[in-house]
Amino acid sequence: MILRALPVVFILVAVPAHAEMTRSVPDTPATFTLSGNERWVVLNETGDGEAAIGIARMEIGENPKVQVARTKDGKYAVLIGPQPEMPAPALKEQYPDGRGYKNVRQSRGEEFVARAWEFRDGRSPGADMKDGEAFSLKAGPVALSVRVQRVKKGREFEFYVISEGRENGKPVFTVRSEESYSPQPGLKAAFVKLEGDTPQAVVSQYTGGAHCCMRTTIMAKGPGGKWQTIKAGGIDGDYGPAFEDLDGDGTFEMLSGDNRFLYEFDSYAASRMPARIEKLVGGKLVDVTRDPKYRRYHVQYLAGLEAAADAETWKESGFLAGWVAQKALLGERSEAIEKARTSFRKGDTPEFEVCMVNRPVDKCPEIQKKLIPFAQALSQFLDKHGYR
Repeated sequence: MILRALPVVFILVAVPAHAEMTRSVPDTPATFTLSGNERWVVLNETGDGEAAIGIARMEIGENPKVQVARTKDGKYAVLIGPQPEMPAPALKEQYPDGRGYKNVRQSRGEEFVARAWEFRDGRSPGADMKDGEAFSLKAGPVALSVRVQRVKKGREFEFYVISEGRENGKPVFTVRSEESYSPQPGLKAAFVKLEGDTPQAVVSQYTGGAHCCMRTTIMAKGPGGKWQTIKAGGIDGDYGPAFEDLDGDGTFEMLSGDNRFLYEFDSYAASRMPARIEKLVGGKLVDVTRDPKYRRYHVQYLAGLEAAADAETWKESGFLAGWVAQKALLGERSEAIEKARTSFRKGDTPEFEVCMVNRPVDKCPEIQKKLIPFAQALSQFLDKHGYR
């Protein structure tokens, strides 16, 4: 018998970098129907409820009233508004596809039947400084006053933010910031219940500079009744940390991202950060990112990252680094590293510089510098910072 080779036909099918999952989430029946010229803006619709919540959380800085609604056909819509109806060209210009926005549309709300998630901001009461003007807030017996202090230095002036607290009318703290870049600094202040019965005063001040941060200070009443100042550090962007009660214990966690990933593998704009969760425990700010009870938050954060990435983003080292770190927080590092290695647009090309001794690259002897592939550089970085 003569065996003949049969022709083999290869069919190439375009496979998306990340296939959408279908996941339902708990919800509560609700009515969203609007009248007149009012409309909801639907930023995204997906069958994945966890992804919808992840996308919505990314919108908090711009739209703190963002929420997720379930539709009659079982999809989950990310909503902002209501607001007056916009002309279609203006809508497309303001909400172009990308960053989690997809096929943005407006709706009167008849198709939404349940609320799956809404952002319940822990900052209450809260206020933003406007034009450098002083303002005050009050929560029960505690009052917070915030003002800009002008100090003359020779022929110049320096500016500092002064935060003063009173409890039952008695002074309990006065905190002066580092020098402000402007007499009209970007600043947010609020009371947040982070621990105990007495809410904490939280002040976040923009530091100025390109691609920089909000520096946050927390004034808290300690177990012995004495007020203390807690430096919460700088957080990327001009919004500051978000505060949400993730575990339902009546106190709020402080949510942000791991800034160490910015610039490490790509430009600022192309970088992504894994989630960071902190909680005030015994008067100290504790990193609880890896506590198992926050797993669902990490699932949602990851789903949001993935939903906001297009095919080209999945080839970029800055995105892949943050994505792998987030997968590591869910115990899925090994497979994520391999996917990142094969997805990266330059593959195994050795182009990331590392120092072979325990020194920063900018202080490394030339003879100890070496170029290695992205996946190897990322693995070393993750090991160094505890993403195992």
